[in-house]
Amino acid sequence: MDRRFSRQGEQEQADFFPIIAWEKTGEFCNNYFRKGQKVAIIGRIQNRSWNDEQGNKRTVTEIIAEEAYFADSKKDNYTSDGFEPKNTGAEGFFPIEDDDLPF
Repeated sequence: MDRRFSRQGEQEQADFFPIIAWEKTGEFCNNYFRKGQKVAIIGRIQNRSWNDEQGNKRTVTEIIAEEAYFADSKKDNYTSDGFEPKNTGAEGFFPIEDDDLPF
């Protein structure tokens, strides 16, 4: 995720966190989300520690997804590079744009 603010003259920075999604949430993410796509995740943060093969202590901060949603508009998902979500028969969530409303 890009940081909202950066110092003048500095390059924008982004943070990346591993997201763990289990069961139906994981299946939904696998079937419909693509690299670089904006998504909204509801879940919890988890820290884990372990010792690697060399005996060094390692720590990771992960996000455990409980819910996942599209954050791009539906129109943004169909770009010139041909992106389309896989159609696996599962129902996905697309936010409704004002111009999509019938009234």
